Amino acid sequence: MPKVTSRSFDTVPAAQAMAIKIAPYKVGVFAASAALATIAGLFYGMLFRATPGPDQFGVLQSLFYLAMPVLGGAEALPGALIGGSFLATGQPLVNLFDVRLFLATAVVLLLMLRSGYDGVIGMLHAARKAIAEAVRGEPMRYGSFLPESAIEKAGAAVVHATTEAPPQRDSIVRVRLVRGGAPS
Repeated sequence: MPKVTSRSFDTVPAAQAMAIKIAPYKVGVFAASAALATIAGLFYGMLFRATPGPDQFGVLQSLFYLAMPVLGGAEALPGALIGGSFLATGQPLVNLFDVRLFLATAVVLLLMLRSGYDGVIGMLHAARKAIAEAVRGEPMRYGSFLPESAIEKAGAAVVHATTEAPPQRDSIVRVRLVRGGAPS
């Protein structure tokens, strides 16, 4: 049986289909992230009683901070916690093996990106799902394909779709499976 992967639903066309204007939300989220960055800089300055200079945050350091959510998992809060703990424990850990931190981070980041999972959290979710499916058995999935049992019963499966007008790009077309000319 072919492996079926789920794809995340693209929310922009869905929001546009419901006549929701997206631009104000994007501007608001950008402003909120700028406010949070300002507050973080304020706390940093209060902690060290100095204004951070450009020499304290170089390009490599910034890339290291951007890699942490990718390693932990950017879609969930525990992923940020795992990425932050990697940031906190990374330097002492690589010092034990006499390796540079940026080299170790780059290798781990490349391995994570090649795996196709959303960080450590994505790997844990996939492992939990695989274990649950192995314990419960293979669940019957419906979606963009016909189950093998339906093909075996009906012989050659044929799907007919009729639309009043040609479907527009990124539109959803619903189909009904028909067995022998009568709706099933």
